[in-house]
Amino acid sequence: MMPSVRTPLRDAAKKIRESQTIAIVLPEFLTLEVAGSAAAFARVLAVMQKAVTVFGPPLIPERIQEAWNGVAGPSEPLREFIISFDLARSPIKELRYERAENRLNIILSPTGPKIARDDIEFRYGALRYDCVIALGLPAPDAACSSISRAPELLHEKFVINIDASPTNSGYGDQNFVADREAKETLPELVHAVLTELAAPLDDPAVAGPLLAALANATNEFRLTRTSANGFRIAGELAKVAGSLPQAAHALAAGRNNLPEIQLAARAVARSRLDENGQTLWSLLTQDDFLKTGASPASLPFVFARLRDEFRSPPHIIAIAEDPDTKIVTAGISSRDAPGTGAVLKNAATAPDDDWTRLAEEFPSVRAAEEHIAALLRITSRVQ
Repeated sequence: MMPSVRTPLRDAAKKIRESQTIAIVLPEFLTLEVAGSAAAFARVLAVMQKAVTVFGPPLIPERIQEAWNGVAGPSEPLREFIISFDLARSPIKELRYERAENRLNIILSPTGPKIARDDIEFRYGALRYDCVIALGLPAPDAACSSISRAPELLHEKFVINIDASPTNSGYGDQNFVADREAKETLPELVHAVLTELAAPLDDPAVAGPLLAALANATNEFRLTRTSANGFRIAGELAKVAGSLPQAAHALAAGRNNLPEIQLAARAVARSRLDENGQTLWSLLTQDDFLKTGASPASLPFVFARLRDEFRSPPHIIAIAEDPDTKIVTAGISSRDAPGTGAVLKNAATAPDDDWTRLAEEFPSVRAAEEHIAALLRITSRVQ
């Protein structure tokens, strides 16, 4: 069950700033979404001069290694170290310590027999973490093998629970969990926390793994799985693409470039169904091209994504305003609509896959909308 109240971002960031020793706990089954998020987070904490231990699974899948970048090393949990004496056998009159160069000397002054080595016991004590950051962990039992060296970690220490899972149980002292309606992903939540911490997001060691994690979380930026905020974050992180690790850059870019992806996202955001649910109208303005850096050459990609994401409406109509000339063009994709092919035959250029581009150009969006509505005898809803 999701927690009823999400911890304010500033509170989670405040606790992290106040903590000097931090543990990051990951699920025992690791994905690139979690590994990349953790790698970015650990890097930022190191820059903040925090002492960090990452508790992850013993084996990291090969495809995650580059984004992981050696973060999950075999370091032991940070614990108190206890030196214990049997006072019944060797009473101690005085205990003091001295610093000599890089050494700490503990000096004992016995009152009885000399201290024998057998009278001294060395053991580990309590964990020395100010807080625990649980990343992508829906419940504590999902980290069994990850915290096998410190099973009490999630029960005895202050826990900041950061997760995008709809099944998250809200077990943390602070719960910064996803808004499912907003399609938030774990990398987006981590990005929000790092931004609040004023983290160096232009550091390739931060941006690279986080961008790879975001690409993985959204299935390479599929429109149905990526929020507007996700595209915005990807755009920011991609500014350092020339310095990104190769694996992260490939995952983020995939077979398409970011301007095309952003343009397609804007087309989806501006899409509206008519009242009968038969026609989906989509609009791209001059401003959309200018802000994404895409060109009209990206329209085939945008058209393909629209049809891929919206399979139900018989008609999908995309209207685009040229960023330089402001001339308006339109494309129509019609499926299972009897007679549509004949109607478009004399009004369109050669079809492009599932799409047919109209041969006519228009002076305005409204003119294009009215022409297409009359052509197909459907109700206009683009504006």
